[in-house]
Amino acid sequence: MSLQKELLELEVAANQVSRLINAIDLMSIGLDQEDDSYADGFFAVCDYLIQADRTLRTQVKNCLKAL
Repeated sequence: MSLQKELLELEVAANQVSRLINAIDLMSIGLDQEDDSYADGFFAVCDYLIQADRTLRTQVKNCLKAL
């Protein structure tokens, strides 16, 4: 497999992770609406994952441009 194809596969995996992060975000919102004590923790995890996702997407995009 070429490096470009591998990076495109990585981009697909990153899209799947993004969908999971969106689900966690929705869970956080639901927990917050119910005044659940775990809401803050879910929000913290979600914020971390969102930032990591943005970084991953930026890096993949930069690698694809560099080819």
